Amino acid sequence: MQIQFYGATEEVTGSCALISVGKRKVLLDCGLFQGNSSDEARNSQPFPFTPADIDAVILSHAHIDHSGRLPLLIKSGFKGKIYTHRASRELCNILLQDSAYLTEKDAEIENRKRARKGLKAIEPLYTKQDAQKVIHKCKGLEYGQEYDLYPEIKFRLQDAGHILGSAIVEVWLNEAGQSRKITFSGDLGHRDIPILRNPQIVTESDWVVMETTYGDRCHRPMPDTIREMGEVIKAASIDGGNILIPSFAVGRTQELLYLFAKYYKEWHLDKWNIFL
Repeated sequence: MQIQFYGATEEVTGSCALISVGKRKVLLDCGLFQGNSSDEARNSQPFPFTPADIDAVILSHAHIDHSGRLPLLIKSGFKGKIYTHRASRELCNILLQDSAYLTEKDAEIENRKRARKGLKAIEPLYTKQDAQKVIHKCKGLEYGQEYDLYPEIKFRLQDAGHILGSAIVEVWLNEAGQSRKITFSGDLGHRDIPILRNPQIVTESDWVVMETTYGDRCHRPMPDTIREMGEVIKAASIDGGNILIPSFAVGRTQELLYLFAKYYKEWHLDKWNIFL
């Protein structure tokens, strides 16, 4: 049994881990590297493993830093199935198409610059057709059910409370008469947030691999956050200012819209225009 990490270690994007048990190789997530130009250049580099040797992929959720290199994996020779929650499959159909559109636009802009300099054109990282191939390979699953992937490997998805369809992945491995359980937390949501259920509790595991993006701080209780939002809106209204809220398009944005609707009268939002 072996776990190798090829992203999201000492960084927060490019999530990718490889589990090897006997002759079986299963990839957990295959995310895009995001950040500055040197970070994103890593997406064009060959995978540090042979994609054709990967038997299957288990995808924790649809965010691009976890799913964004799946089209590249298929382009590079992966022929297996991708297992994920059924809601994540539906979201991937939207997010990967959007990601592909952006890579095509980036290539288009770069090629206009290259044409003026007489340089050779480049290909986009992947196309919308490449992204569509991911959906054909995706099998949508439910929370709480054990799936026998191979005699050596079974797994179960539990609700991670991060975005729609996000999962904690419990994996049971068997090799040479030894059994071990690994728990991959995926990205974990907060407790008591709107719309989503709380992350489910996993009570036992031999090994735990956990995301710790905010592991060095304590989050305030949700009522304190809601109170602060109301105060910010009130202050901006008195000062005659505008409010700009940078927010992830999938997950946080929906929570904000829910809160705006819930506290519409209390926060006097009828006086505001809300643009998304």
